[in-house]
Amino acid sequence: MRYNISKITLKNRVTIKPESVVSLEVSEKVDIPLIKGIDKMSWGNFYIRKSIARKGVLQACHTPFPQEFNGYPTIVVRNDSNVDIELLAGEEIGSLWIWI
Repeated sequence: MRYNISKITLKNRVTIKPESVVSLEVSEKVDIPLIKGIDKMSWGNFYIRKSIARKGVLQACHTPFPQEFNGYPTIVVRNDSNVDIELLAGEEIGSLWIWI
């Protein structure tokens, strides 16, 4: 099984209040290919960047991207810290692993 790793960056600046859940728009379009064949499948998983997780921002859900997903994903995160966290437009927020 092979995989590709892509950087995912934030489209707009956002300030996340303590103990809140927000949706983040990303700049990159994601395309998960269709793999045909017996016991063959492709999917994608998003992993938040460690430097952002250390601040207290964690993924609210870990739903994989299915085969043939094509579009701009929305990443849902929560702020588990007790301070506001600001993420800037263009900042790398994580990586998308596409398993082929």
